[in-house]
Amino acid sequence: MTLNEARKRFLDHCSSAFNLSPHTLRAYGGDLGYAAEFFGAKKRVGSLERDHLRQYLYHMRETVGLKETTIKRRLASMKLLLGWATHEAVVEVNPFDLLRERQRRRGGQTRRRSKTVSDPAPEAR
Repeated sequence: MTLNEARKRFLDHCSSAFNLSPHTLRAYGGDLGYAAEFFGAKKRVGSLERDHLRQYLYHMRETVGLKETTIKRRLASMKLLLGWATHEAVVEVNPFDLLRERQRRRGGQTRRRSKTVSDPAPEAR
């Protein structure tokens, strides 16, 4: 299933299964649309890996310079989509779970990157 197909099915699911505000659904749709632009609308949801999420984060933070609140909201939307996709057996493993697993192995500490990172992120596509 492509990212765009998953986005549509996820939003349909959220609309019918939960009593979400139209504003929330619109925000999810916009955030997931932004991700689809970054990864490519035809990117297979099952092909997303932990490193792709890191590259997406790097892009939002370092390349575009989005505010941290916007980045967190966009990541939360992706996390919900991938959680739904895992529950629906669209993907076998949620890449966000792999991020958390690595953080647990490091004692829950994450390495912060400075705003003046000189090494570019590898290509996400």
